[in-house]
Amino acid sequence: MKDVLAIIMAGGRGERLRPLTEDRCKPAVPFGGIYRLIDIPLSNCVNSGIYKVLVFPQYKSQSLVEHLEDGWGHLFSRPFGHYMRVVAPQQRLGEQWYMGTADSVRQNIYLIEREAPAHILILSGDHVYKMDYASFRRYHEEKNADITISLLEVPVESAREFGIAQVDSNFQIVEFEEKPLSPKPMPDDPTHALASMGVYIFRRDVLDRLLSDTSVQDFGKEIIPQAVSRYRVFAYPYRRTTSTVEIPWMGRGSWCLPRERVTPRTGAMWVRSMRTGTPIWISQVLTLSSTFTETFGLSARFTNPTLR
Repeated sequence: MKDVLAIIMAGGRGERLRPLTEDRCKPAVPFGGIYRLIDIPLSNCVNSGIYKVLVFPQYKSQSLVEHLEDGWGHLFSRPFGHYMRVVAPQQRLGEQWYMGTADSVRQNIYLIEREAPAHILILSGDHVYKMDYASFRRYHEEKNADITISLLEVPVESAREFGIAQVDSNFQIVEFEEKPLSPKPMPDDPTHALASMGVYIFRRDVLDRLLSDTSVQDFGKEIIPQAVSRYRVFAYPYRRTTSTVEIPWMGRGSWCLPRERVTPRTGAMWVRSMRTGTPIWISQVLTLSSTFTETFGLSARFTNPTLR
């Protein structure tokens, strides 16, 4: 994975998560005790062998920056060319701040050109899921794709919260619409739709061409819908973990999190079952949307109430 550069979008305001985002951006929201949401994509990167990471914050980022500096810096070895860089908005291309996810990459394109990777992995800094990006990249190359997007099945009733894709028999995306009012279901399952996880991998030359159009600002709303008709855009079918074994979300060594902060069960998060009302350990990988409080049904208990 030496030729892959990961970019984590960490600028979300998280308006619907207030008061959790009153003093911090959405990726800095505490999760699972002493961790933050951004720890999840960073953990996926390290476990996938990706050690070149750019983090693009924007709103209320101080809590996020302090967390990253304190907890993640030691995992990246500069002598081996590894790094995690937090890149603040710089207004390099004008007087505007970031106008969207694609614009944030465009404004920092010089960092990509300096690294010259073969592939660019675009991630959200506020989603909770476990994924091997190395497998994602292999799939991307096997399909000879220009762009590959990770998709998962969601109930059609909640599909309007996501970018929704239509695919052919070869998993090539033939249509993509961001947060449609009337989402199209899967052809063989009218109760579910294929939703984007906000996880993309681009060939660098393709991304360069797409970003050359300065009128497009967002990946989901503009870049991906336009690219579907011009490039080979493929869907990567993501599968949720469905194990019912009671295993704490943290602490079993399957995730690489900051060493000094890993303690079995300590800081693990529990929720109450919406069906039975009983406490349960997180044992299922979930994609976190801005309505995660409804998803979990009840508030989480955090073991460290002094988080910044």
